[in-house]
Amino acid sequence: MTARMSGFPHQLQLTGADYFILALDRQMRQGGMPGNVCRLVLDLDGALEAKALRAVVAQSETLNWIASLRMIRWLPFMSPRWRTNGARGGLPVALRAGEAGAGGREEFNRPLGEIRTGKAPGLNLELIGRPDGSTRLVLAWHHALMDVRGAEFLVRHIQDRAAGGAAVGTVAFNPDQTRTGPLDFWRGFPARVRFGRESLAFITQACRPPLASLALAQGPPAAARNQFRILRFSAEETRRMDEQVVRLNASFRRGMFYLAASIRALNAVFRRRGRPPESVLVPVPHDLRKRGMAGPIFSNQVSFLFFRVEAEALGGLGEMTADLGAQMMEQIRRRTPESFATVMELFRPLPLGFYARRIKQPTQGRFATFFFSDIGESLAGMETFLGLPVREVTHLAPAGGPPGLTVIFSRHRGRQSVVLSLVEGCLDEPELELFEQALRRDLLSEAKA
Repeated sequence: MTARMSGFPHQLQLTGADYFILALDRQMRQGGMPGNVCRLVLDLDGALEAKALRAVVAQSETLNWIASLRMIRWLPFMSPRWRTNGARGGLPVALRAGEAGAGGREEFNRPLGEIRTGKAPGLNLELIGRPDGSTRLVLAWHHALMDVRGAEFLVRHIQDRAAGGAAVGTVAFNPDQTRTGPLDFWRGFPARVRFGRESLAFITQACRPPLASLALAQGPPAAARNQFRILRFSAEETRRMDEQVVRLNASFRRGMFYLAASIRALNAVFRRRGRPPESVLVPVPHDLRKRGMAGPIFSNQVSFLFFRVEAEALGGLGEMTADLGAQMMEQIRRRTPESFATVMELFRPLPLGFYARRIKQPTQGRFATFFFSDIGESLAGMETFLGLPVREVTHLAPAGGPPGLTVIFSRHRGRQSVVLSLVEGCLDEPELELFEQALRRDLLSEAKA
């Protein structure tokens, strides 16, 4: 029995980021990949009953509403919509037994089920009972439905409901997305075009070739998979990283230190391949939510920053961290993320296939060297989930080809972790070992300014 979905809109606009992610999803599927499906994984100490989780989920109007949404486009060149399908099936909760001895890496690399935006639900929950008596909770969702922060807000919502807290329907969606009238797209159109041109000119310049790329010349193999490697750091190692950040005067731009270390690690792989230095371009998600706001859960409330490091500047860790920090501050000052968000909104009426081709056009598909994200503290302050201690939190995001690699930094309870998501064949095992060694060395060793 599911809760009634009262007080929730029947349809919403896609954000520009939702549609941009759908274009990336199309590229992934055309290249043989499973699609743009993300996972948030919670490792819990103790056994979590599926019945208890299903009871909490079934009584949440917010979760049932999100699970009922699917994407539609009534006419060509008409902005797509999220629309409820009238179903009351709710958010699925599956139960599976984990294999004895299966670690995170093996389980994370197993094939995903089919999740698409044109058919609800676009997300599901899975409980994996492990032989040691612990439980792994996996939230899988199509990335167009929500971003990483939205997924964490969703998990918090389940915890709040289980604890008897109020529903978070007020932060389930962005009210601006409910403006779906035929004239809403054209409101303030000339001013929006002028504002969007500012970032478009900047990004066109940033994406100019040549760019270093892991992309396979023949493209990914048919039915290629994502592979994941998880790097865990102890509390002591995390403390050493923080000391590095202070030494480099990067306390307010910690992510730029992580990004610089990642660029240098990948450059070590390129050097082993005997490739001459090439410029590096890395898009980084930028949260557009107001600081301290607990939501919205639904839709991608993000834009992007774009970081370019020229071939001749691929040098010391300190210099690169400072350069990336300066680029970040300049883009924020110029409101580049807001401007690019406007560009993505203006592109929503374009047919998806045309839009996907346009994204690849300026650099023949090599629009990034790799994707990067620094999530920060994951589920900060949430020590338990439905009464069980949360031992570990892991974010898994797919990597398309190109660029073939996504690097995700996150932290939980004072311990840093790094997820390497890559397209099968882009890095072999010795190259992955080299990347990990180079990354650890920069993150943990004395930095040379």
